[in-house]
Amino acid sequence: PGATATIVAGMNNAGQIVGSYTDAKGTHNFLRSADGSTYTTIDLAGATPGTTTIDAINNAGQIAGTYIDASTGFTRCYVGSADGSTFTPFDLGVEFGPGGGPKGMNDNGEVVGAIHEVSADAAQGFVRTPDGTITAIGVPPGGTRVRGIDNNGDIVGWYIPGGSESPVFDGFIRNSA
Repeated sequence: PGATATIVAGMNNAGQIVGSYTDAKGTHNFLRSADGSTYTTIDLAGATPGTTTIDAINNAGQIAGTYIDASTGFTRCYVGSADGSTFTPFDLGVEFGPGGGPKGMNDNGEVVGAIHEVSADAAQGFVRTPDGTITAIGVPPGGTRVRGIDNNGDIVGWYIPGGSESPVFDGFIRNSA
């Protein structure tokens, strides 16, 4: 209620929904309970106001997204509890721009997403394991975006086969086996 814009970014099997909304005080994130009776606003401590995103939620209630660190000004990623009270930040090793960061998460706590490196105007995907290991995923020669991961570790996304100048996009699945 009172929002001028609402964006839903993810939902888990229990029906919990995460996303963002804008009101007179700025942009915020939310967790909507499965029955729709409770909306919890989530603004991460230490984030520049209005910069936190929630881009994924898994069935264990973990969330993943991005925020701008108020002390450094850098965009960081995080994995956290569904209410945002605890979170673990992580970095992708490069300054990344719009479209980058977590986009999917499975019940094992593996996070996938995209790295759109600002300085190189290049994109690749990534997978982050629960122990913090980050592996880049690229489908040569074009930009790669990873969008989802299932509980088996199979990854889906899309890439540009002709490079960044091509108007053609192809989908892919990367099997874990």
